[in-house]
Parts: sequence; structure tokens; C-alpha cells
Amino acid sequence: MVSLFEQYETETQKTNEFSDDTNSYRSGYIPASLNPVDNEDIFKSQKIQINIQDKTIDQFEKCGGLIAILFKPCTIRLLHPELKTDETIEYPDVINKFFLDKYGRHLLVATEKNEFYYYSKITKKIKSISKLKGNLVTAVGWNKNSTEKTTDSILVGTNKGLLFELIINSTNEGILSTFGESYCKLVYNFNTDQAISSIEIVHFKKENNYSGPSIENIYDIFVATSKRLYEFIGSDAKSMLASSATSAANIVSNLSTTPIFTSIFSYYETKTPSELANYHEMPGDLGHSQLHIRNSTKARKKTLAWMAGAGVLIFELDPFSLAKFSAANYHNESIKRLINESNHDIISYPNAKEDHYVDLGDNDPIGISLTEFHIAIFYKTQVKIICLLNKEIVLNQKLDTKSIGGKLKGVWHDPISMDFGSYTGRSIIKYVANKESRKIWKIYLNKNAFDLAKQYCMDNPANLNIVLTKQAENLFNNKKYIESAVYYAQTQNSFEEICLKYLELGNFTALRTFLTHKLNTLDADKELTQTTVVIAYIIEIFLNQLSDLIQEKLYDDYDSLHKEFYKFLDGKKVKSCLIESKEAIYKIFASHGNTSDMVYFAEVMSDYPQIIMHYIQEENYRKALEALAKQF
Repeated sequence: MVSLFEQYETETQKTNEFSDDTNSYRSGYIPASLNPVDNEDIFKSQKIQINIQDKTIDQFEKCGGLIAILFKPCTIRLLHPELKTDETIEYPDVINKFFLDKYGRHLLVATEKNEFYYYSKITKKIKSISKLKGNLVTAVGWNKNSTEKTTDSILVGTNKGLLFELIINSTNEGILSTFGESYCKLVYNFNTDQAISSIEIVHFKKENNYSGPSIENIYDIFVATSKRLYEFIGSDAKSMLASSATSAANIVSNLSTTPIFTSIFSYYETKTPSELANYHEMPGDLGHSQLHIRNSTKARKKTLAWMAGAGVLIFELDPFSLAKFSAANYHNESIKRLINESNHDIISYPNAKEDHYVDLGDNDPIGISLTEFHIAIFYKTQVKIICLLNKEIVLNQKLDTKSIGGKLKGVWHDPISMDFGSYTGRSIIKYVANKESRKIWKIYLNKNAFDLAKQYCMDNPANLNIVLTKQAENLFNNKKYIESAVYYAQTQNSFEEICLKYLELGNFTALRTFLTHKLNTLDADKELTQTTVVIAYIIEIFLNQLSDLIQEKLYDDYDSLHKEFYKFLDGKKVKSCLIESKEAIYKIFASHGNTSDMVYFAEVMSDYPQIIMHYIQEENYRKALEALAKQF
């Protein structure tokens, strides 16, 4: 067998001696010079060039290609670089904050006089939402089903902890002739002076294979104050207010959409916030908080981040689990929540004394933004980007406040393009990812999450080889020898070293498994000699194992293995590769005194002269004549 090792390794070296790339691939090593990107920062910042003249930016948002900039006291500028549009909107009083939906279709504006205005992309008109007059709106949760003509049902939060459901229609068509006519209803009162800081609405469809209650649409609604994150789960309203005679019902009947959140919150309306089982609280108080939800590109899950006093809460939300969970347990208060004490993580803020980049008084975060694998935490004079998987800081940037026009005032992210950044009074900054996932495979590898690691290094043979090797070693060390052999066969590691691992154990089944799977990875046209050597080695092991089973009188095991052996000999690759090497294989059979299997092999190869010679030597002339007849 040692000679077989040597022959395989020698032929492999001959095949690869003129290919540096192939040698690097087989060794699992690629020189650093071939991967210059690996040494570069994952995130880099750059300024967005927009001419603001001598004005000061008070708020910046970018959604669906539309850029919105607030210049206090009363001006909002809307730009769409791709469409080459630029318009300025003047409001009647001082603007406190504006809210832009993810597609850049609908603009809502809250003023310091507690007015609330709506601006439509279609009509390009401003409309006061009279039903919210007297409320300072501090947060809006948008509906992903909105269109250019309607916001659909959205949620609006105020500085007094009031939560409203709102629908705004922005078309003059149909029965409604008044632009901006809206449905508005208070759905929950948090009974607190704490402002609602952020709202996120997650909408899922029922699983096709779910046979529970007839609930098509599931909503998971997250509402954040500076101290608490509330979660409300339920289904949409069915024929809501159909029998009502109220004026609100009449308006609803004419709208193209129907309120969906009132029925969800009706389950909670009799409970005070302290009585709710569905909230998470963190110590500390920043005076504000922020929610951000992002979809994963390679998984069905969503990631939720909540910035609060003690840190950033990170939670993975599985939409399929949610659909089944909320429908089946709709009225079970004890489990009517997805975030609990054991299924989330907390990323703590840096200690001002330990982090020399944090200036005294500026160590409270002003905002966050999620990417696929990282979270960016923004401070007034500093930006930290942290990997969600291992909490490693990949960017720790102290800002040059002079060059960017002061300290950071806020954070922005575009839910369509996934761009994100921050802004000062004079500058808009964007953070660009440079192959963000390129080191993720190694993090998963260190966690022994091999399948995930492989997902993120399929385009890099050297890294994939490292992952497969560690997976095989892990299985081997846990005495799962057959499974380990399957993965060792996919690596480009030393053929001889792997074979010796199993030989030292005396585990010939694992060795045969390795060789069989290795055979499947070889290209017989380009690696004929190596392929032939592996086939010969497998035949040798089969014959040894069959002989041992006969000696041990394990006849059932013998029959099973014998069938497997014949199936192997019948394989297309075996027959095509051994045409020129039949004699060597006959010698292997002869060394074991196994003439019956040798004859079967000769029949597989259609080597009738060999069969005839064998039967003549045994003086079995009838069989010899039968073999002779098969030749013609």
C-alpha cells in the first residue's frame, strides 16, 4: 500500500508542477499578494457632494433614491439625482422633524407647534393632518404595502406615548375628492411622558403548509421608548368597521385600504404598559432610542437592533417561525412575545475612560445602522463599526470635526440601496463596504459553524479547503470516522497523510469511504494515473474486508459488502479507467486467490480472452466455450 501512496503523490506532483495556482489551491494557501483586499479596511467613509450653499443641515434622509434635507426653520429640499429633480418646500411654522417612507413616495412633517403635515410625490401638495393637530409626532412606522396613491395603514407615535393608526390617500380619483383625507384612530396609550422614539412594522404571510387558524397576514410591531422596547403580535383586521355608522367608518369604506392595526391593538388596549408581558427593558436612559431592522441576503431571517441606554440589543427574527407562532398562539399571553431573556445579545457601549477616541461629554450614541454582518454605532465625534458575530471592532474612527463641519447631528440609512451614513451641519458622510463578507467565513469557522463558513468562501478555493479540513478534523477527533472521511475527500490535503490516519486506526471502512469520495472528485481525463491508483486501492480494501468477513463467518455482512463491491466494479469511471490497467488489477485478485470476483471483473471489462484462459486452466471447457460464444 505504501507504493500506492507514493505512486499517487508522484503523479499528483507531475500533474501540478507547472501550475503555481493549483499548488496553492491544493495546499490550502494563497499568498497574501494574491489577496490584497484582505488587508484593507472593510468600511471606508466618503463625503456625498451636495451643494447646500451657506445653509446648515438639520436633518438628512435618503430613501429609494430620493434625498430629503431639512434646513430650519421651515425648509425641506427634495433631490433625486437620477431623475435630476430638485424642489424646495416651505412650511408655515418651524419644523421639528420629518419622516420619509422607504420608497421616497410619502413625506410627513412634524412642527414645533404640534402640527402634522403630509406631502405627496404625486400631487406635490402639502396637507395638514387635522386629526393629529395638537400632537407632536416623534416616530412613524411605515407599511411596506404602501403605493404612490396611499400610505396604507401606518403607525404614528407622539412625545406623550400615544400611538395612532393612520391612512392617507393621495389621489383625487374616485369618491374621495379631497386630497389627503385620512383615517386616524388612537390604538394604544402608553400612559407615559416618554416619547415614542421609533416604530418598526414587520409583515409576514402565513406558511403555506400551516393548518392552524385562518390567518393570512401576521404583523410583529416593535415600539421603542428611551427605556423600553414593546412588541405587539397579531393578524390584520377582517372587514373592520363594516357595520359601524361612524364617520370614520364611512371614510374607511371609500379608501382603497382598510385599517389593519386597530384589531391587533384591541387585544392589548385593556392592559397598561406595566401589565404587558411583551416588553423588554434596559437600564440607563439616553433620552432617545432607535430601532433598525434589516433583512439577511442569504437567510430568511431579519435582524433587529434597538439602541437604548445600556447598549444595543440584537435579535434575529425568523419570519416563518413568527407566522406559525402568532397564529397558533394568538391568545396565549404567556408566550406572546419573541424577544426573551435568552435569545438576544447586547452590544455594550465603550467605556469613556478606556477608549481614548471618545471625547468627554460625547460618549452617548446618537444613532445606529445595521449592515449584513455589522452594526455601526455613531457618536458625536466618533464612529464604531462592530461585527455582530464576534463583537470585534472593525472600524474605530475618530472624526476630524473641522474638516466635516462640526460634530455629528444624526444618522441616515437607505432601506432600498442599503447605503448608510451620518451628517453634520455642513457635510453628509457615507460609509461604503469593501467586500463586507470576506472574513465572515473565518468567524463561522472558529465557531465550528462549518456549513455557514462554506457559504461565505465558495469563491475562494484556499479558504474552502481550510474549512473542509477543519470540519473533517473535528469529526475525526469526535470519532465520527466515516463522516470525517467524506469531508477529507473534498480537501486538497496530502492523500498519503489522510490514508495513514485511517490505516493507523485500522478503520478500513472509513479509508474506503475516503477513497470512494476522493475518486468522485478526480477528473479521469486529466488525472488518469491518480484515478487508476485510487481505484486499485479501493479494490484492494474491498478484497481484504471480504476475506476478513468470511474468516469471521459474518455471512450477512459479507453478502452486503459483496453487493457493494460489484456495484463499485460496475461503475462507469472504473470501467473506463482500467481499460489499459486490467493486468494490474488481475494481479490484485490473484494475490487474494479470489478467482470468482476476478472473472466477474473480466466480464465487466468484456475481457473474454482472460475469461476463456481462466476456464481452460480450470479445465472447465463448457464455460470456456460459453465465453468464446459471447465474443461474437
